[in-house]
Amino acid sequence: MQQIIQLIHQYGVLAVCVSVLLEDSGLPVPSYPVLMLASAFTLTSVTAPLVLIAAVAAAMFADTIWYFAGARLGPSIMRVACRMSFSPENCVERTESRFARIGPWALLMVKFLPGIALATIVFSGVTRLRLARFLVFDAVGSTIYLGLPLVLGRVFHKAIATMLIYFAQFGLIAAIIVVALIAVYVFIRWLRRRVLIRQLCAARVSAEQLLEMAHSGGGPVILEFGARKQPLAEGSIPGALPVSRYGITAAVRQLPRSAEIVIYTPAATSAANLRLELTAARLLQKAGFKKIRPLHGGLKAWIAAGYPLQFRRPTQPESNRSAIIVPFPRENVSAKRSVEGPRKAGP
Repeated sequence: MQQIIQLIHQYGVLAVCVSVLLEDSGLPVPSYPVLMLASAFTLTSVTAPLVLIAAVAAAMFADTIWYFAGARLGPSIMRVACRMSFSPENCVERTESRFARIGPWALLMVKFLPGIALATIVFSGVTRLRLARFLVFDAVGSTIYLGLPLVLGRVFHKAIATMLIYFAQFGLIAAIIVVALIAVYVFIRWLRRRVLIRQLCAARVSAEQLLEMAHSGGGPVILEFGARKQPLAEGSIPGALPVSRYGITAAVRQLPRSAEIVIYTPAATSAANLRLELTAARLLQKAGFKKIRPLHGGLKAWIAAGYPLQFRRPTQPESNRSAIIVPFPRENVSAKRSVEGPRKAGP
């Protein structure tokens, strides 16, 4: 117990600044435990405001870097920020809608939402929010967010001291419990993945089956999931809607939840196909869809079967696309592989 308090006295302020800087840089390093411990054992009414100022300065330093990255790099850095969130599949949509409703006022409380806090800060740069306004709102939001644990540390300092005593006495047992909980969490995640893989394997359709389904009337919705290096030089399955992990939720929003969805990927390897299919299936299941069927072999299998391709340029942003059930080309549609420009999917 005394050793812990001594370490807090010696490195408390430095630990506060480093933890705040790492957390606001996007790393999964929570600053609240450090702030509460420092407040409970080292801070006084004189030093607490100084430590708060230092913590806010560290947070604003990291946030300003992300702001300029958003202003400089635009949507590409926004996608990077969303990959660090808890809900990357709808991170962009949630951030845009929140910013459209309340504007920069979102910066006041967004730090309490770790899933979209970083994305909101980056989005401020992407939308070119004036730097002066950003700094004011970010400073107030950081003060609220970082001031709360300092107040809680002073109010509950006795309870925190008692907790540390028990931790010092039962530290090994506590560590075993934490490791066991992490192991259980990892196992559950692995088990869910295996179950989903079995479900997708059982529901797979071949290229021939997809063609028959499309010609039988009331065909499925076909989604092409995954990015391409050369989207204009490669064909797609006629009637397929190209979507990414960030736009798939918006694309299927208007579809009935009973719709049958066939997903395929343009990936060249089976491992990449499986990874993209799992991601798409999770997003669609989260959106409420049950009938999800991957195309066995992806686009590569469709091309190998000699079936027709469609070449088209995207005409609208992905966020504005909406999946609809498109009539499939009849069997007399040409299977030429040359680029013929946009071609309607239909008889």
